[in-house]
Formats: sequence, structure tokens, C-alpha cells
Amino acid sequence: MDEPILSVIIPVYNVSKYIRQCLDSVCAQNVESMEILCIDDGSDDGSDSVVSEYAEKDPRFRLLRQENKGAGAARNLGIGYARGKYIHFLDSDDWLEQRAYETILKKLESSGCDTCIFQKYNYDNATGEITYRIVSFEDDDHITNFENNPSFFVRNAVVPWNKITRRDVIIRNGIRYDEIACANDRTFYFNLIKNCKSIMVCKDLLLYYRVNNIQSTVGTNRSVHYDAHFTAYNSTMSKYRDKPENIQCMVADVCISDFMIFFDRAAPEYKRKIYGQLHDFFTTADLSIFKGNFSPYPWGKRVRYIMTHAECPDDWINETAAEPGGADFKDDFSRTDEEVIVSLTSFPARINTVNITVKSLMDQTCPPDRIILWLADTQFPGLESDLPENLLSLKEDGLEIRFCDDLKPHKKYFHTMLENPDAVVITADDDAIYRRDLIECLLRSYSEFPGCVSGMRVHRITFTGGKADKYASWKYNDDSFYRSPSMSAMAKGVGGVLYPPHSIPADAFDKKTIKETCLMGDDLWLKINEIRAGVPTVLAAMNRSIELIGGSQDSALWKTNKEMGENDVQLEKIETFFETRSEFPLRAAAEESAEN
Repeated sequence: MDEPILSVIIPVYNVSKYIRQCLDSVCAQNVESMEILCIDDGSDDGSDSVVSEYAEKDPRFRLLRQENKGAGAARNLGIGYARGKYIHFLDSDDWLEQRAYETILKKLESSGCDTCIFQKYNYDNATGEITYRIVSFEDDDHITNFENNPSFFVRNAVVPWNKITRRDVIIRNGIRYDEIACANDRTFYFNLIKNCKSIMVCKDLLLYYRVNNIQSTVGTNRSVHYDAHFTAYNSTMSKYRDKPENIQCMVADVCISDFMIFFDRAAPEYKRKIYGQLHDFFTTADLSIFKGNFSPYPWGKRVRYIMTHAECPDDWINETAAEPGGADFKDDFSRTDEEVIVSLTSFPARINTVNITVKSLMDQTCPPDRIILWLADTQFPGLESDLPENLLSLKEDGLEIRFCDDLKPHKKYFHTMLENPDAVVITADDDAIYRRDLIECLLRSYSEFPGCVSGMRVHRITFTGGKADKYASWKYNDDSFYRSPSMSAMAKGVGGVLYPPHSIPADAFDKKTIKETCLMGDDLWLKINEIRAGVPTVLAAMNRSIELIGGSQDSALWKTNKEMGENDVQLEKIETFFETRSEFPLRAAAEESAEN
């Protein structure tokens, strides 16, 4: 029998209420050759009978059975029977967009990539609400691998259902799921990304992921079988012993963060037992990669406490906050006395969704003193009468809306810095949803590196023969700049950037020069002028995935600047301008890069 192009592996356990929607969505896929392997994991609600119905009508279906061993064992069984060129692991209570498999298989076949990661909708099972967030690179289809972007993949979702992978990669490297009650996909994921030579990350929304399913036993399983997390940790870390310590620390950080998240989510009746398990684990595990220094990590103080106290504090039992433990766990960080202003801009194509960004900037663990949104008066001639109510209503919460001349993306910093030279200015882009600790992370970095620009997303400017390479070849999201200031580091606005007072020279605020050299390249202009001022850039926190607002990338500036080479044109114009003034700002970055 000919090899099918795709094997779909579906673990099935007591999902009779939802499985038809899942299987119907698979049947609707426009794929010529496909096999659908459904592994019943000892269901007792008739789920297996539903699968049998489909198998009787459609030869692509095959029902396999096992005693109740969990999803990890079911997926492993499916791998053993799979014959397809590619494999997709689909959960039986989720469902696919009709174009899902056709879309991804075309991308894999044309690119030759080992795996493709795609996006999903969240379907709230209780309310029927559908939401989504894009976790991707700037590109529509970005091809990379773990070696080039370790932070992105380490901090991406470990779930199996948002990826389609070449079967030979899985077989050749012996990649399997841990056969444990929960967290069984962690080792599989980390072993997979480590062994894929090329990974495509795309922005296509192709799957509906069911949340708030009251029939799901995942939450209870995580509490009853909490020790499975430790098994997954040890199994995962064993795959990374050949990696540098900073990579091992990154992987361990994500795992330990999950320990604490699931401890916090556990029902009170489970917490004392789980606390004892955490105490036993942390006092016996080999954590030497951290060299005794847990302080850079959000979980650091809590883990130190757990290691030195065998009994769970009473105030932890009912605490569900992100950092439980009360005053004992408030560190000595205090924000600067200087005024902190968040400054951003938008334009007509995004004006109806920029309120989402603003709300995320208001809902911060360390709120700013002011948030200013700059809009071009030529784009909104009716001024506030041209703005949506969802944005205007935020004025009651402190949002300042200001109108100015159209300096394109430069509006987000230009007037705020000119009018408030002694303030700390944080810029943000209008197409992202920012995490609640964004401003706190930036201010913590500022307190440690007051003479630096601090960014949450930092690229490395690369050089050949002392000259900057093409922008498209610069190293994206370089975590080596964490706590390591550099002139060759360039902060990207989409992640959020903090500018200390007077970090940009006064002559940089020349509208005529900006318009003639780099009207669409604010990041480049700011970077060159930071170098002129002797101000390096530092990564404020290990780079985290960007959550983009749906539809916001239809008019994204980066498509012109990067894909069409406009950034290279603008950079050449900037260099030429400063050369006429006998200034060579990129030389400092090039010389530093050569030394390192």
C-alpha cells in the first residue's frame, strides 16, 4: 500500500460529546492520501463506538485500543502504526479549519522543513467565545531552527497539536512521549525542536482549541499526579546535557515556572501534599546549572523558601496570585522616582484595535505615570470625532490622546521625548498585547543599567569587513544580550523599549533629516543616535514570544522594511548623512563586534 502523505494520530478518552466535531473536521480536509489513527485509551462513555462508526464508512480510519495509560502512551502507539510522510497529533475535543492540512502540507512540501508550527483559536466551551493571539515572528512564514532562536522555541507552547512534523525526524531520533499521567508532551516537544534542522513558524490560524471544558480531567490529574512534572523535568533535561549551560538554564526555567503555576492553580486540598513534593524535589535535584543563583528568575525566592522550609505556609494554601506568599516575597525592587511615560502611535488601519494594546499597558504590575497615544492630524482630520468609542472611553482611565504632524512611526517617541526630556520614556507598538510585567521588567533593567536602553526584544547587528550586513541577515532576538549591554544590540519597538532621560541626542529631533533619510525606520534612527550618544542597549528579560492582535499584520511596516529591503536603503541614507558630518556611528558597533 502506498505511503499516505499524512498520518493523523488522535488519542481518545471519554470525549463522546465532542469527538464527532473533531472527526468531521478531519474528514473535511482536502488531502488526497491520509490515514487517521484513533487510539482509544480505555473509554467507558462510548467514544470508541463513535470511532467505529467512522471506520466502517471511511477506510482512512483505524481504531486502535489500549488499556487506560494516558495520552502519551496513546500517541506512542500511534507513532508505531503510522506510515505517513508527516504526522499530526490532534486532540479529540479540538477541531480543524477546513483548509488546515492542505495549507500546512503545501508549506512543508515547498520548503522542505522538518516541522511547521501554526496558530490556533481559543474556543471557550462555557461561553462560545472565540479569541486568538498570534505567537510568531515578524515574517508571515519564518523558517529558522532551535540553534538560531532557542528562546522562542523554549518559551513556545509545548503542545503537540499546533505542529505537523516529518515522520522520519521522529523515527530517526527516537522521539517519544513520556508515558505519565500529565506533562507527557514536554520531553517530546523539547526533543523534537532540538532535532529539527529547519522549523517553519507561520501565522495561519488553523485549529480550534477547546478551553473551559468542565469534563476535562487535566486539572485534577495535575494535582493528583503532580510528581509527573518531575519525571518530565528529568527526562527533558537529560536531552539537553550536551547544550551550553545558558540553554539548559532556559529550559529548566520554563519547567520550574510551570511547577509553580500548577501549584498555584491546584485546589487547596492538594497544596500541602504538592508543597511537600516540591520540597523533596528541590532539595534533591541537581540544580548546579544555576550555580546557586536563583535571583534572576521570578520563581527564585519561592524556590529558595521551599528548599529551606519543609512545611507549607498557611497563607499559600488559598493564595492564587502569581506570586503568593505575602510580604515575605516582595523583593527590594522599587521603581525610579523619575516620571515614567509610555508613548505609542497608531494609524487608521489599526485605530479600531489599538485599545487592546492600551488596555494591556494600563493593566501592569508596575503602572506608568502616563500613557500618551500620538495620532497624525492629517489622518484624523476630525480629531477625536474620528476615533472609535472603545478608544475614547480609555481617556477616563488616564489615556492621553494627542494629535501632531505625521512623522509616521517616529510619532511614538518624538514629541514625548521633546516635551518631557527628564522622563523615562517607554515606547510600545500598536499591534501587540503586552504581558502584565512588561513595564516592571523594563524598570528593573533600568535600575541595574541606568545608562542603557533596555529592550524586551533585541536584534544583533552583524558586520562583515567592518560594514553592517543586510538587515535580513541580522540575528533576531539574541538572548546573549541579557544583562550584557552592547552597541551592536538594537531594540525592536514591538517588544517594548525603555529610553533613559537624554539618551537620544538633541539634534536627532530634526524632522527634515528624518524625512530625508529614514521616515519609515524609527528603530534604525534611534539606534544610530544611541551609538552617537554612547548609549548601549541591553536585553531586559529573556526574550518572550510576541502576542499580536489578530489582523494587525495586514498593514505591518516590517513587510516593506525587511522583505523589500527598505531598511537597507534607509540605513545607507543614515550613514551617508552622518558621514557628511564626519561621523561614523556604526564603526563603534562594528569595532565592539570584532573584539567579541
